[in-house]
Amino acid sequence: MRWQEKTNRAARDFAGFEGTELYPPGSDQENEWVVIYRFSRIDQLTTWLQSRSRQERAVRPPPRSPRR
Repeated sequence: MRWQEKTNRAARDFAGFEGTELYPPGSDQENEWVVIYRFSRIDQLTTWLQSRSRQERAVRPPPRSPRR
């Protein structure tokens, strides 16, 4: 979740940012989370999606190590 928190903080710096919604995987799904980023206007969302900051974070986060 640290990876997601860092990505959310990066998105907050962009004009028009309104918030995020995070949905965990359903019981019948693989370990796929859904994140929705809300921006005031489509051009502001496009700026975020095409930004270097987002591109650097668009790769999958490293797998979590098991807790002991």
